[in-house]
Amino acid sequence: MKENTTSAYICLKDDLGIEYRLCRLDYISSDDGHYAYIFRPDYSVIDMLSPPLFQGIPGLDLDLRKEEYIRKDMVPCFISERTPGENRIDVSELLESAGMDHLNRLEWLIRTDLRYFGDSFYAIRYTEPETIDMSDLSLRFPDAAMRIMKNICAGNTVILKDLRIDENNRTQTYFLLKELYLGNRKALKTMRDAGELPRLGRKEKEIPDKDLREMRRRMENGLMTSQQAADALGISRATLFRKLRKLE
Repeated sequence: MKENTTSAYICLKDDLGIEYRLCRLDYISSDDGHYAYIFRPDYSVIDMLSPPLFQGIPGLDLDLRKEEYIRKDMVPCFISERTPGENRIDVSELLESAGMDHLNRLEWLIRTDLRYFGDSFYAIRYTEPETIDMSDLSLRFPDAAMRIMKNICAGNTVILKDLRIDENNRTQTYFLLKELYLGNRKALKTMRDAGELPRLGRKEKEIPDKDLREMRRRMENGLMTSQQAADALGISRATLFRKLRKLE
């Protein structure tokens, strides 16, 4: 019996632009019509997060700390809430727009950038975690800390001169680095506000609420992708989603 597997990461991104790869999700389908969704949470990354950014993965009781959550011959709510069902009238057009010839709901979620407005989760294609050698890293502290945090939040192992960061110490290292990073950024802001350093960047573009609501309506109705909406407003996708969350 032949089986096909589609694998993804369930991700979130914070206001610093750090992507957290929270959970591996596999969709396994077989020729006899049976299928399964298998969730494999990475608790060393999940434990870095707290509300309101992260309030659990829909449909999973993470307090059980299971290595795997398996849903056989049923579509988990994480998938059903954010992908088209086979009985949707325009499913053929949606598949065609994603370059697909049959419905694989996890594959559709990976290929599209349409988001569910109940939360900020999205999916990317799964790749094996890497071991990143940063033992010769020579950057200013903020840049070095950010690069390290992005890698450990992606579930990678990081090798530093006197430290190996992996699933055994990833969470603790993250909290230490983030505290130091934010403290450094706060100190620099204080110095800039006091005129001791030049100001950086520019004021974020203001978007009327009515324009944001209109873009949200178009995205919800499949009339526009999030990238098209962001381009129309002259902002980035990350800024668009942040403004939409504040709008709610």
